[in-house]
Amino acid sequence: MLIRIFNRLLCGLLATGLAMACTAVQAQTPRDMKLVLDWTWQGNHAFFTLADDNGHFGREGLRVKIDRGFGSGDTIAKVAAGTYDIGFGDVNLLVPFNAKNPDNKVICVMMLLDGSLNAIVARTSSGIRSPKDLEGRKIAAPVNDNSRLLFPIFARANGVDESKINWLSVQPNVRDGLLVRGETDAVASVYTSTLLALEALGISRNDLVMLRYSEFGADLYGMGLMVSEKFLEANPEAVRAFLRATLRGTRDTFADTRGAIASLRKRDSLLSEATELSRLEMIRDLAVLTRSVKANGLSTVDPARLERTIGFVAQSMGVANPPAPRDVFRGDYLPALADRRF
Repeated sequence: MLIRIFNRLLCGLLATGLAMACTAVQAQTPRDMKLVLDWTWQGNHAFFTLADDNGHFGREGLRVKIDRGFGSGDTIAKVAAGTYDIGFGDVNLLVPFNAKNPDNKVICVMMLLDGSLNAIVARTSSGIRSPKDLEGRKIAAPVNDNSRLLFPIFARANGVDESKINWLSVQPNVRDGLLVRGETDAVASVYTSTLLALEALGISRNDLVMLRYSEFGADLYGMGLMVSEKFLEANPEAVRAFLRATLRGTRDTFADTRGAIASLRKRDSLLSEATELSRLEMIRDLAVLTRSVKANGLSTVDPARLERTIGFVAQSMGVANPPAPRDVFRGDYLPALADRRF
């Protein structure tokens, strides 16, 4: 009798120990997540590479694969399809996408670029000084470029007749060269990208006219992290963990900008340290640490401004049934406000 009781106790202890061991192994197994960027590797992507290199993802129980992107429209489509768990892209493009895909919406869960960097760039010799001067001119841009897609908002805000714009559809790698050679009057682009590319081609900033959308009546939000609504509902804790790690990576980036660029160059050794450092500092000053962010914290989205943004996009892109603000941005999964102050 005593032997049988002892054997039962021993079996129970072994079963409990095995269950605890399995639980410990499961707890130590990181969750795989895939992030797709908006474009090829650039300075501000260090937010994510430093979160990886400095162990912030790992400490949150995540193992993250980061891939370059091919434009925000493509990023949103890949997130919606489930090819990637999370994406970094232009929040404004969620408006037409979610209007067309109400059963497969993609939601921004962290606004990293509080301001838009979209712009029209021209040479001073072109005579272009204001948005109205673009009428009758040639503007070069890829068909799916964010700045071209959002141009109707800029045009409407400044009374520009879009029918008088002559668009040149080009590949991204030849756009800026056309401006240098005088084969186009202007280009539509992200401000920092074209500015640095033209400087590398020997064009001084003093020889350029920058018509930033945000300075000409189109006060749009910029770029953020986005997930499909389905993924968000099924994996809320994974999303919260990703955002906490990204916030720490962002702080690390601004604390050590040279270290941030070194982290990027592990992914692409051909990147110019000087160029990407300059790009990162411009993005930080113009779009991330804005007056609003300094006053209210990173990713504190103003409901009225978001509603205006959605209205701008819907009106200019012909979206008859624009999504509600909550179907574009949700701050429910963010770290505490105290942690988001810079």
